[in-house]
Amino acid sequence: MQRIPISKYARMHKKSIFEVVKEIQSGKLQSEEVEENGTVKRYILLSNEAVTTPNKKEEKIDNSSKNIDLALIFRELQRLSKEVAMLREELKSYRS
Repeated sequence: MQRIPISKYARMHKKSIFEVVKEIQSGKLQSEEVEENGTVKRYILLSNEAVTTPNKKEEKIDNSSKNIDLALIFRELQRLSKEVAMLREELKSYRS
């Protein structure tokens, strides 16, 4: 078993410390409280097989789907900006 501080575990798995504490409280992670220099510190207990870093290849986004999404977003942005312009003109007519 390996002990890892909560903050280091959170950085390794790209989570917030709050999320890690919630996982400990729900029983998804094993933890241990140790008194060091008069303060109580909580560590995550990991088996030696479980100690891995996230795989960078899994985190990559497919560029083709990203380009499609950007094109859709751009068209929607153009449509919405036209609608905002129309609504501003309509609002000016009400104020006059």
